Amino acid sequence: MDNSSFVPMISKDVFNKEIQMCKNLNKMNAECNWGKCNQCGVLPLLIKLYEGKLLENSSEINAFKEEIFN
Repeated sequence: MDNSSFVPMISKDVFNKEIQMCKNLNKMNAECNWGKCNQCGVLPLLIKLYEGKLLENSSEINAFKEEIFN
């Protein structure tokens, strides 16, 4: 999909704040209202809303989570 005309649905500031919240909760081994990090869909949702990119398979999602959490 060509997302060159994609308009983000959330601002960069909101995206960064949400990512940071996920990082902090993951670091503390805490759960948020969405559940456990390894089963969570928030990070793929944030990417879709901010970049227009759809992470479609578990390997893409796990690679992104690895990047964020490490």
